[in-house]
Amino acid sequence: MQNNNLHKNKAFEFCHEHAPIIILNQPQLGENVGMVARAMLNCGLSDLRLVSPNPHMDMDHAKQSSVKAFHVLDNMKIFNNLTDATQDIHYIYATTARTRDQEKQVLTPDIMARESMDHRENKRKVAYLFGKESVGLANKDVAFANGIVRIPLNPAFSSLNLAQSVLLCAYEWHKLAMNMQEQDPKDKDHKDKDKNTEKHTEKHTEYANKQDMESLYKDVFERLDNTSFFNLQEKRQQKEDQIKNIFNKIPLSKQETQLLRGLFRFINNS
Repeated sequence: MQNNNLHKNKAFEFCHEHAPIIILNQPQLGENVGMVARAMLNCGLSDLRLVSPNPHMDMDHAKQSSVKAFHVLDNMKIFNNLTDATQDIHYIYATTARTRDQEKQVLTPDIMARESMDHRENKRKVAYLFGKESVGLANKDVAFANGIVRIPLNPAFSSLNLAQSVLLCAYEWHKLAMNMQEQDPKDKDHKDKDKNTEKHTEKHTEYANKQDMESLYKDVFERLDNTSFFNLQEKRQQKEDQIKNIFNKIPLSKQETQLLRGLFRFINNS
């Protein structure tokens, strides 16, 4: 029993700091959640969030299929909606196999991993978003994200289960993180000195998280309600998604979102 606990402690200690957060939107089966937890711990990820999961989900099945990745399940957070689940997130990648009619950059998992590492270096929290097992993500959920990730597979048979998708994305990040840890110490010291120099010469940027962005969207949409912009209600969701896609293309700072909110208020009042 003691050896088993030691093994589990080592598995948890292996987890990377500031690794991507895995978000499952409307997961249905406990077995899938457990297999996702197992895939995450394989790759040193530990922050799992569920959005509006099946209320009848059997967590005993989740624990069994996790093969003792209990640390991930025990610390898992559950939210009622995507907005609440991502308030502290700065950048979200939505995984989808379907072609979307949205102007977003489409990445492969290896490129996403490199970008994620850049975000980590700039103290931006990153999340990988996965959809419901049967239908994936809705368009409005994809619009909520900053980028799209598509795994290049057999075009005639590209179907993956949820845990497989998580594993492929998590492994690319884990592989890159391990390569960085194994760098020559001299190179690491040189890079650390460069970073320290940058800290003294550049002002630290505090980036907007999803809570800041949602406040911006709320201001924009409320002011557009005072115009005829949303005169066709059946087109409202599509227009809102398009506006979000514009702002999601680049990371904004908190100061920039405050400036934009003030700008829209000024235009609306003038």
